[in-house]
Amino acid sequence: MMSLPFIKVLPPEFTAPMGQVMIDWAFYEMRLQELVYTALKINTAQGRLSIKAMPAMGMYELAVDLFALEGIKLPEANLHIFRELASRRNLLAHGVWMQGENGFFLRDLTGTTSDGIKKVKRKVLPAGVPIIPEDIQHVSEQIQQATSDIENLILDVLKQRSSFQQKHPE
Repeated sequence: MMSLPFIKVLPPEFTAPMGQVMIDWAFYEMRLQELVYTALKINTAQGRLSIKAMPAMGMYELAVDLFALEGIKLPEANLHIFRELASRRNLLAHGVWMQGENGFFLRDLTGTTSDGIKKVKRKVLPAGVPIIPEDIQHVSEQIQQATSDIENLILDVLKQRSSFQQKHPE
């Protein structure tokens, strides 16, 4: 198996959408934090003091568990979508770029893989994934949609709480 040369400088048509993915991801994580703060009925300042930083999926899973205590069910389907987005974002953030005759490739050097005989902790001779700027832009759009979904979820649970409080005043 021939290895392609690694590159450290990408053309602007790649770096601009990658920068947007990182900005979108930061905003997405902020909205997930707000979802947890909403579950705990605390404000942002209280949340920043009381909640330990955790990966995005951990925040969503925490919110699912917290809302379940109130009888509010969050969509489990979101977990699959969010995990996929996290995987794509992580590949862009931590992958190694290569350039070949047919374009650019991104190689993931983390995680586990199977060499056909046993599982190993590090990827051994991982294959590169062909990638074009439109692929990166698509990831950005998906993260923006997931952020919008979280914003709508926050509004929905606030409505559910309000409706419950109106039906069952303390």
